[in-house]
Amino acid sequence: MAPNAQTRWDDLRDYAERLFLSKDAVGGAIGVVADGETSSAGFGVTNAEHPLDVTTDTLFQIGSITKTITATVMMRLVEQGKL
Repeated sequence: MAPNAQTRWDDLRDYAERLFLSKDAVGGAIGVVADGETSSAGFGVTNAEHPLDVTTDTLFQIGSITKTITATVMMRLVEQGKL
């Protein structure tokens, strides 16, 4: 990763961790794909009752948010004339 990109990732990761903690979230994860490179980080624990560290391999249930993601992707493809 280029030095400037590494600094930007470090800043984003630090911001996300502060945000998670300020919102009383027990844990979460972020990931970014840019210029063919993937960066990811986990914060906190999986749940309060049975805490396990959140890592980059932690799986989360995402519920019905996939509908929103699918609709957004489809609209972007329509805007680009690809669909």
